Amino acid sequence: MNDSKATVLVVDDESSNIDLLQATLKSNYKIKAAINGLKALEIARGKQKPDLILLDLKMPGLSGHDVCFELKQDPKTKDIPVIFITASDELRDEAIGLKLGAVDYITKPFNPLIVKTRIKNHLELQHSRQQLKIALQKTLLGSVRMLTDMLSLANPNAFTRSQRLKKLMRESCKALEIKDAWRYEVAANLSQVGCSQIPSSILGKYNKGDELSHAEKVIFKAHPKQTAAMIAHIPHLESCGKMIAQLELLDQAHQVTKNSKIADVLLQIIISYDELKTQGLSTSQALTKLSSYCPDTIIQTIADVEEKLRKQSRPVAINELREGMIVVSAIFTSDDVVLIPQDTPLTNVLIKRLNQNWRQWIGDKLFIIDPID
Repeated sequence: MNDSKATVLVVDDESSNIDLLQATLKSNYKIKAAINGLKALEIARGKQKPDLILLDLKMPGLSGHDVCFELKQDPKTKDIPVIFITASDELRDEAIGLKLGAVDYITKPFNPLIVKTRIKNHLELQHSRQQLKIALQKTLLGSVRMLTDMLSLANPNAFTRSQRLKKLMRESCKALEIKDAWRYEVAANLSQVGCSQIPSSILGKYNKGDELSHAEKVIFKAHPKQTAAMIAHIPHLESCGKMIAQLELLDQAHQVTKNSKIADVLLQIIISYDELKTQGLSTSQALTKLSSYCPDTIIQTIADVEEKLRKQSRPVAINELREGMIVVSAIFTSDDVVLIPQDTPLTNVLIKRLNQNWRQWIGDKLFIIDPID
């Protein structure tokens, strides 16, 4: 990390203290200053966030403890390291500050060498944490991609369905302001991985709404548990596995009620909705059927999301296609065989096939897709 580019926000109601710290640090860091807690919060929440905050403990109005609490409650500022500046040597003040999330204390009068050393150490530690977080995210994304790629090869229909579920879950979580929405999106995306173990003949019957035999039902209903087992030992996906395992307990309509907690049943309802659409029901028909027992908030959210996505549909030229776009209308071969079903997310493989055969299959006309990004 290049410390010379790091920004330090100095917060103190005494301008002389700000001047002293600025003189101490300006050769190594970009300095921003605030003379009260409200201004500090405004700067910290701005577009150019500080990399570290030196925060005076005793200030009129919002104290340093108050400011630190607000910073740590806000997802956008909670990871900024806070070092308290204080003339107090009371252990109680230090304990409160550390409990609120501060990383260190600097006491007045300042020792320039100590101030520089502690800032440098905490910036390096923060940089290491950020790099570790990035590495973990890449590992997590790689694991998810590996599983979905495996599903796309083993069962293309189940893969297509998983991409529809991910899209609908993503938009629903935004509308419902679900906390930790990424977990729900990943759970939706991976919920069909266990289908790679199900014979295509059974999945075909199920998707058409045909009656399954008792033996076929047993095989089909085992896929959530199989999926959960496959991802149970992937770091940070444990909660997603639990969501998917719960599907087996919620696969009967009467186990989802109007009074169910949204977070507990959202995945099941989105899957049930997709099943009804796959079986040929329209959006309104599927939602009407679900509305008899599902929470009204979820039903309205799905309706709003579908309407929003429908309005986003637009004609796109063949050379504008990109991975993740959704085919609104089915694409047929010259022999009237379905090449790409309706609501299928485009993959790089499908785009390549379309580019190679587009004149034969869709002529010179543009076709309608739904961009989900």
